Amino acid sequence: MGFFSRKERRGEHGGTDAAANQKLADFIRGTDLDDSVGAGVSEEGSLAVSAVYACVKVIAESIASLPLHLMKEDIGGSKSRARGHPLYGVLHDLANEETTSLNFREAMIASLLLWGNAFARIERKGQQVCALWFLSPKRVEVTRDRQTKRLVYKYANEDGTITELSRRDVFHVIGFSLDGVKGISPVRQARQTIGLTLATEEYGAKFFSNGARPGGVLETAGVV
Repeated sequence: MGFFSRKERRGEHGGTDAAANQKLADFIRGTDLDDSVGAGVSEEGSLAVSAVYACVKVIAESIASLPLHLMKEDIGGSKSRARGHPLYGVLHDLANEETTSLNFREAMIASLLLWGNAFARIERKGQQVCALWFLSPKRVEVTRDRQTKRLVYKYANEDGTITELSRRDVFHVIGFSLDGVKGISPVRQARQTIGLTLATEEYGAKFFSNGARPGGVLETAGVV
């Protein structure tokens, strides 16, 4: 709550410092606010805002819980479940040997909502897709090969190495995009609003932990 330091409150001769007065005036007008309050907001950090967490959780869980079946068209135009197809189990049961289809889709939707992109590495046996492995979007860089002009996905592994994947080996779900290649992060677009919410919550926590008592004083040049 301290608007200015003790050094700022008084000049060398004990008088009121003009700079301190200006700082207080700017505070009252709201013109001293830092316009980069959202600069440090990250996609994962935004989940600290209860509204963001609740929205992402509800949407991701709701969509992931919907039934997902691979269908085939039979003779005569009727459709039925393609249970014998290798991809059926990947989509409906297990995305890979470690992750259920529900958990995989939940992670993909959450990634799409926060980063604007969802990535998965495609594993094949021969020509058939046998597994989908979730890729953390914060570790993926989408580039274009200078020679072939085709998209290349560079994934930063935990050990510091980089794995390059071709477009054929990546399942990429793109959110709202301006170039059709990579989605725009909704969190980055709303970082100022989210940052303001985080800053307000932090200020409130500190204020009430101090017994709701301000930690500063206001001084005037004379008797009020």
